[in-house]
Amino acid sequence: MRSKPYYAKALLRVGQACLALGWLAAAQEAVEEGLAADPLLLGLRALHQQVLREVELALMHAAHPSLPLVKQLSGRRAEVDAYTRDTVNYLTTLADVALPAAYLDGWLNDGPRLACLEAALKQGLECRVLVMGSGMGVVPLLALRAGALHVTVVE
Repeated sequence: MRSKPYYAKALLRVGQACLALGWLAAAQEAVEEGLAADPLLLGLRALHQQVLREVELALMHAAHPSLPLVKQLSGRRAEVDAYTRDTVNYLTTLADVALPAAYLDGWLNDGPRLACLEAALKQGLECRVLVMGSGMGVVPLLALRAGALHVTVVE
C-alpha cells in the first residue's frame, strides 16, 4: 500500500478498522505507513502504541506452532487416565487438607459464641449433647471439656 501525505488520515481510519476486526498485521502496516506519510497526525501515534500493545499481547498468548495439539481432558477422564490419575489424586488430597485450615481461623477466633456455649453447658447438670453437623469437631470437644456426660455427633 503506497501512500501520499494526504492519505495519512485515511490510513489512520484503516488502522482503526483493522484493529477493531482483530487484523493486527494489517493494522500495524497501515499505521506505520500513516506515520511515514505524516508523523504529526493527531491520534496516529496513540493508535500505533495501541496496535503494538495488542500485537505484544497476541504474541504472549499464541501457542508455538511446533507444539502438538492436545485434547483437554474432562474431570472424569483425568481421574481414569493412567498419566494424570496420580496428579489428580495428589491435588485432590492437597485441596482436602487445605480446606479445613481455611475455616479453622474463623472457628478458633469465634470466642464470644464458643464462650456462651461453654457457659451454657457448664450450667447444665449431667448434660447430654447432640451435635448436628459437627464440621471440624470443635463444638463436641468443647462440650466434653465443659463436662458433658455424653456427646453424640451426627453429620
